Amino acid sequence: MASGPQELNLEMIREDESVEEILKLAFGMERALQTFYELCRDRSQDKELIDLFGKLGHIEELHKKAIFARY
Repeated sequence: MASGPQELNLEMIREDESVEEILKLAFGMERALQTFYELCRDRSQDKELIDLFGKLGHIEELHKKAIFARY
């Protein structure tokens, strides 16, 4: 399970966004996480970590597809 403050990055939300604006923000956050996992995968020398980061990056791709479909 992810940890950290629930308020993390809430300053990015004005609270008057349209559904479309929220979906765009969510898509961008998923894209950023995917990039992070891909960079970690590419820099790792450990096979288990390479596999883990590959799976996590793939999950973010699935999240992006789900968000795009709702958009």
